[in-house]
Amino acid sequence: MHHKRLLRVFFVLFFIYSFYIKANIKVGILHSRTGDLAQSEVPVLLATLAAIDEINQGGGINGELVEPLVEDGASDPVQFALGANRLLDQGATTIFGTWTSASRKAVNEVLEKRGGILFYPVQFEGLEDSPHILYLGVAPNQQLLPAASWALKNIGKRFYVIGSDYIYPKASLEILRLYMPSQGAEIVGSELVSLSEKNFTQAVAKIRLAKPDVIINLINGERNRNLFTLLENDDQLKKTAIISLSVTEDLIQTWSVELQNHFLCWSYFQNLKEEINLEFLARLRKRIDPKIVINDPMEIAYNGVKMWANTYEMAKNGARVNLKKVLDGQGIHAAEGIIGFNTSFYLYRNIILAKVFHKQTPQIVWRTINPIPPEPYPSLKTKKEWQEQMIIWYKEWGNKWGS
Repeated sequence: MHHKRLLRVFFVLFFIYSFYIKANIKVGILHSRTGDLAQSEVPVLLATLAAIDEINQGGGINGELVEPLVEDGASDPVQFALGANRLLDQGATTIFGTWTSASRKAVNEVLEKRGGILFYPVQFEGLEDSPHILYLGVAPNQQLLPAASWALKNIGKRFYVIGSDYIYPKASLEILRLYMPSQGAEIVGSELVSLSEKNFTQAVAKIRLAKPDVIINLINGERNRNLFTLLENDDQLKKTAIISLSVTEDLIQTWSVELQNHFLCWSYFQNLKEEINLEFLARLRKRIDPKIVINDPMEIAYNGVKMWANTYEMAKNGARVNLKKVLDGQGIHAAEGIIGFNTSFYLYRNIILAKVFHKQTPQIVWRTINPIPPEPYPSLKTKKEWQEQMIIWYKEWGNKWGS
């Protein structure tokens, strides 16, 4: 019901823009409104629309209103590429969106041929530095490794990694394999399952046999519900610590699971007490839904739009090269704290670990004092070695980015 209500909100907002706003500045929004990932992506789409609405209500950018052109990625990289082409055909040279790394890479191929720029709002594997993408989500050195280090110090040294079989979990697993031995830790088992997998019975049996102290969970989207239900009902594993890196706090609150030792790791949680966050929550809830849970990808997608708007005029009407030149080094005080781009056009981001309680807002147990500088290519290998490894994985999947 939560997902359906958000879709109704989307169609109302989009109807208003489509029929009443005659704007001079066209931007694309490219997220899944259908398919397995829609539950994760629709809230981010709404936050993007809310930021645009806020800009327009404030008079636009130098008197010009912003018109969002929305396409459905349908949880499929092929459809994301087609959607990007349609947005470019309609005159949108800046696109906000995509979710999985496979969808981002599909859109990047379009942008490489036709020009344009993408603001990408989700945590990911790094290992990329496209001139067409501004990376808003955290890289592994900002999320994966701090989460693992915290677990090592506070829980134990035996790790099991489970994830969906595509580039982000695959790369994350490789990073952990290289990192853990230097920390005196051990990966006692791992498994990557198809993105379409719904049955985790065998996977949970393997985890049980491995007896880990910590499960690093890299499963994406709605499929986590099935995994969590099995873990919750397993007497041995229901108390095992789980750190989920792709599950947002809004999703976890809609699922009837009561895992006893479950943590989420992001740069933003809505219960931050700072005044700037309280004001941010009030603005978004006013435009979307008074009861909506605001998650990390929503927060950074909103700020991505604001950073784009701040630089649009200086970038001479949003031309791709000039836009990135102006954004280089730009920072803002966001709800999560100070954020800003480095020369690779990744963001300095804060990081927070929060414990999950059934039907409640996750409670923060640890957070960084200052934002973490991004490291696109972890120093565990050279940049060239990482690029060569990516090519190997791509070929293993049959010249695509996942199973």
